[in-house]
Amino acid sequence: MKQGIAAGAQVRVRNEDWIVTGLRGSGVPGSPQIVHVRGTSELVDGVEASFDDTIDKIEPVDPSTTQVVRDDSDGYAASRLFIEGIARRTPIGAGDPTLVTGHATLVDRLGYQQIPVAKALGMLRPRILIGDAVGLGKTVEVAMLLNELAARGAADRVLVAVPAAILEQVQHELWCRTGFPLVRLDTVGIQRMRRRIPTGRNPFAYFKRVIVSIDTIKQNRYAHHLDTARWDVVWIDECHSVINRAAKRSEVARLLARRSDGFILTSATPHSGDPESFAELIGLLDPTAIADPTDYTVDDIGRLFERRHRHSPEVAGEVADVWAERHEPEVIAVTPRPEEEAIFAELTDTWLAKGAAKALGAPRLFGWTLFKAALSSPTALHQTATNRLDPARERKNPLSDAETAALNRLLAIAEEAVDAGTTAKFDRLAEELAGNGVTTDGDGRAVIFSERVDTLEWLADEFEAAGWDRSQMVVFHAGMEESKRQEAVKEFALADSKVRLFITGDIASEGVNLHRECHLLYHWDLPWSLIRIQQRNGRIDRYGQTHRPVIKALVTSPADEETRGDAAVMAKLLAREHAAHTNLGEAAAIMGQWDGDLEEAAITAALEAAGSVEERDATVEGLTDTDGWSFGNAFDELFTTGTSTDTADTDRTTVREGSPPRLFSDNAAFLTATVTGLDDPARLDWRTEEQIISFVPPRDLLRRFDDLPTELVRGLGLHERVRVTADQTTGNAELALALKRRQADKELNPDGKAASAWPAVGYLADQHPVTLWAADHAATRFPRTTAPVIVADVTGPHVLCVATWSNQQGEPLATRWTAIDMSDPMPAVIADPFAWMRRLGLDKSVPNTRPDLDLDAIQTLIPAAVDAARNDITDAREDLLADIDADLADTLNRLAAWETTTRAEAEASTSAVHAKRLNDLADSTHRHVQSIVTNSTPADHPSIRVVAVITGAA
Repeated sequence: MKQGIAAGAQVRVRNEDWIVTGLRGSGVPGSPQIVHVRGTSELVDGVEASFDDTIDKIEPVDPSTTQVVRDDSDGYAASRLFIEGIARRTPIGAGDPTLVTGHATLVDRLGYQQIPVAKALGMLRPRILIGDAVGLGKTVEVAMLLNELAARGAADRVLVAVPAAILEQVQHELWCRTGFPLVRLDTVGIQRMRRRIPTGRNPFAYFKRVIVSIDTIKQNRYAHHLDTARWDVVWIDECHSVINRAAKRSEVARLLARRSDGFILTSATPHSGDPESFAELIGLLDPTAIADPTDYTVDDIGRLFERRHRHSPEVAGEVADVWAERHEPEVIAVTPRPEEEAIFAELTDTWLAKGAAKALGAPRLFGWTLFKAALSSPTALHQTATNRLDPARERKNPLSDAETAALNRLLAIAEEAVDAGTTAKFDRLAEELAGNGVTTDGDGRAVIFSERVDTLEWLADEFEAAGWDRSQMVVFHAGMEESKRQEAVKEFALADSKVRLFITGDIASEGVNLHRECHLLYHWDLPWSLIRIQQRNGRIDRYGQTHRPVIKALVTSPADEETRGDAAVMAKLLAREHAAHTNLGEAAAIMGQWDGDLEEAAITAALEAAGSVEERDATVEGLTDTDGWSFGNAFDELFTTGTSTDTADTDRTTVREGSPPRLFSDNAAFLTATVTGLDDPARLDWRTEEQIISFVPPRDLLRRFDDLPTELVRGLGLHERVRVTADQTTGNAELALALKRRQADKELNPDGKAASAWPAVGYLADQHPVTLWAADHAATRFPRTTAPVIVADVTGPHVLCVATWSNQQGEPLATRWTAIDMSDPMPAVIADPFAWMRRLGLDKSVPNTRPDLDLDAIQTLIPAAVDAARNDITDAREDLLADIDADLADTLNRLAAWETTTRAEAEASTSAVHAKRLNDLADSTHRHVQSIVTNSTPADHPSIRVVAVITGAA
């Protein structure tokens, strides 16, 4: 090994500064050695490279040779900025679980949301499944985690994969509340991307932080790009969609899990009740967590999983003021018109009677499919019957003569109902809407859910016939283009939008927030699933809803007693979901299916098996009973609690909070000082008005705006003038105003989209591009190999140092700031130098009389100060890295236990193929986990940097 070069060491190559992340060589003296590095100086910051020591001169940077220099700036402004800039650019260390960024965002500080963040930060690698129930704010929790990881230097490259419908919503939330920018690669974004990047470049290497639909990246054309990209953090939302090893989504998820250090999964329904499927999901986080996918407990996965609901003790007390309790849902029974009655009579006599389907030669449950379509609309029923009579389908699944005749007869009856015009249920819905202020000239809004796309379009036509304008409604379904879906959600959230009706299918039931300007929801037809009902209701019944949600369901009540009874049975599901929501906080646990499709299949099968409506009523009640409900098995309890048993006696709402090392009071003061110190600040046309700062962005700041949404940059004219605030009250007010304002000047919006949802005044969080731009400028006020001298009220020279202990990849594990008091022969250590500097008044401008300084005498103290700083962090190593060392040991122990079980199963297998598969899996997993442990192991020595010297007057 080259003398002085090891993982974590600072080196200089090609006049730039780097930190060594690894070395590779033959071990033969005189043979070439490849040094892997990550850039730390401005031009190469974050860049990864490899150098051959026989070609490039690789010089270890010795902090003892740091040159002390005078600072003649007024008030020691340059030194104060330099110290602050270095502090902001120095990660706090991955081994510190203290939350340090929550105070500097527009996120409400809720203890329950901090818990999964702290849990992830306490891991060797942040890998966690957040399964919080609908409405608790999983996006906010992930936003907090990403910002905390960024403060630790562990979120430089981030990939976010979410459903297409909520791409912009998630991007908006992260940017507006935490200043965390993501490049949106939807259909339009990809087109823009191809114009911006060089031909042949990997788009996932070109952009550091991206948000994309998982349905986009699962396409084969992106497989190679994903396989060659490496991520600090990957977040997959609605992760239940990747549970299926044979599916393309699952393949992409497994690839991303291997190609990332941090891995975050979120879903309100992250499993289907099948322990093996859930084990597959947990395996993405840690392949050694579960040895037997059919038999595991909460203790096996509690460290990787978090799950709470609206009425969990740690949640309920915190959300009462910002999450209004819903009204008890109401079922509205509607008597159908004669044309509709004829449909239900035909269904009852021909399709739903006991043994009717068998007599027709039809599939056993097809009658209930027709019944559900009829409950939706005559149009939906007509389309369902038409689809079954389609010649292409009929050739694959031939119809009996009796079934063909019955379908044609039903089709004719449905046509009569369609031709008759509107339905009784629509008339009642119109009355309901008007009674709640939802009219063509009113201010009220409503969300209307239906399972059938045919019904959605039919409802829009009916509203138009009743005098509504198409601009006053959104018809939201999977067939829409991604960009139009995103625009529709954003439009509905604007206070002055014309849109009053959001007519949607169940595609909007996952992740789409519709509560900002709406608290009224109608189930036009009810899904036969408690999970789907809960997901629908969660669109308006969620954190931040200040009006009590009003939830209603319209249910057709035919004259025929049997059919009316069946419709009433389904209506009871609404009450069951409400009981589960109120008493348990979780509807999915009731039936134990944990999947909407499985719930619906179970209910449909139960309806078919029962002989009378009374029996069907009793069967459904039994399936969905919440009275005296208890967990049916250990897996249900594991999923619903989501925490390990050893936390039972712990105050889980207590999370350690702190602040990063800072001299300046806030980001606004730091930015102001940075701009004031520029060579020509006047060219920026700097202005302050109350709490808002505005200026003309210089060229190097404009480059950072490439990572922002195009409609934000153009629509708000950020290339011409930047407006920011560090005041949280002002930031929240601007964000609220953005949701009420329409963008008047369409000329700045070439896409024709409203940029009004983006606040005109950005909140100056730590990850905001303007804040990072200021930090880079401040950190370069003096060359890296120099340290300025400040004169303050101290008895002797104190050398300010920062020591970093990295892992074998050069990633920071622990950072320790010290001020070494060199006034005595035995250097003393001040362990909290920023508090000490604030006591000296260095958080404000201090007089600089430009005194005479004996720089040579101070220079002689530097080597001893460096030794003292190195000894200090070495002595503190056990405390600083104890959790990491323990995590490494636990990881190896889990690997050993998992590998023993897996190889024992292989040995016991009677199938040679199965045994080989298990042994191959054990081999590959062993190599993978050992590589993680090796790379995560602390380097042999820390790196030290001398930042400044604070000395007394001569």
